[in-house]
Amino acid sequence: MEGAKLIAHRGAEIVTREQLANYPAPEGTETFKPIGHAQLVETLVQVMQDRGLHIVREQFAVQS
Repeated sequence: MEGAKLIAHRGAEIVTREQLANYPAPEGTETFKPIGHAQLVETLVQVMQDRGLHIVREQFAVQS
């Protein structure tokens, strides 16, 4: 996928991984336990590293 590009949806804001922590997870319920964006990214990175995969470039977009 060399040269592949993703495009953020109209109105989305490009943010850093650190800025993801500023976006809180929605409120949970008894049966719905959401996690924050930053926690999701950290978990995915760890799982990928455990399998020998490494991120070489990343970009995040959020829509408020």
